[in-house]
Amino acid sequence: MLKKMLFIMLSICLVAGITTNVMADSEANVSDVSANISTTSTDNSTNKVYNRQFVNSGMTPIPGTNGFFTAPTPDSSFRMAKELIYYLTGDPEAISVNLTEGALENLAKGGDVDANLQIVRADVATAKAGDDGVKWLTISIIAPVVKDGKLVDVRKENLMVGAFADGEADDRETNSFMVIGKVGLKAVKAGFDHMQIVSEGAHRAVEASGWGVGTYTVGGAVSDSGKTSGLVGGGLGYAQNETSTEDRPWIQANVGMLIK
Repeated sequence: MLKKMLFIMLSICLVAGITTNVMADSEANVSDVSANISTTSTDNSTNKVYNRQFVNSGMTPIPGTNGFFTAPTPDSSFRMAKELIYYLTGDPEAISVNLTEGALENLAKGGDVDANLQIVRADVATAKAGDDGVKWLTISIIAPVVKDGKLVDVRKENLMVGAFADGEADDRETNSFMVIGKVGLKAVKAGFDHMQIVSEGAHRAVEASGWGVGTYTVGGAVSDSGKTSGLVGGGLGYAQNETSTEDRPWIQANVGMLIK
């Protein structure tokens, strides 16, 4: 009887030990498989292909567009005519300055200006070069006289008008002084000796530019037996664009001769 009990107890212990080893091995294997699956998932997540669309001008908005276009202050290309007169005369109260044709050429140098002159009285174009062969042009402005915050009068030269002139810059690198110089040259060459600037400002324009480059290769192969074929393709591209605003100075002027 005692031997049978000992045999049964040994059998139970043996079975329990085997079961424990099997469960431990199974858990270890499951853990390994889980780790491998996690690693595989991580590797796959780094091997993704992303499609990127090239940008174009319509996809690049300008923030604060409404407030920006209605801003009263133009950029650095705009300079008032009274500044030019003050710089050349040194007198803050001066409303005119005399310039030679050569000085006007230097003033207009480097500027891209669309200048126009419409003659209405050819008999007023009587200016001639001096004895030294130098032609002169007087550039003047109309200066308001303000008292107690109210316009009470204007200071200006008395002019007999023989033509109307205007000019506007064609790019942002051309400033107001270049525009004045170019229009002044038009007046001198037409035979006038006075240009009175009656209005000035800057036209705000939107400028957009862009460029792109792209390449593509494709190749194919067919075996001698005619049973196999292959095709390979590839591409490379790059695009860039820029959208901005620019201020183009302009003037309007009356051209003629002084009434003395």
